[in-house]
Amino acid sequence: MRGVIQQLQAWGATGADELAGREENITFSMPKELRVRSLL
Repeated sequence: MRGVIQQLQAWGATGADELAGREENITFSMPKELRVRSLL
């Protein structure tokens, strides 16, 4: 988000307000092509 805010400021935005939001806990499984095969 910092990069987005910096770009908006470069375009002339004068500030940003932080709004409260919902905390997220998202996980993704590793693609099968990148998984290490078990040696057992």
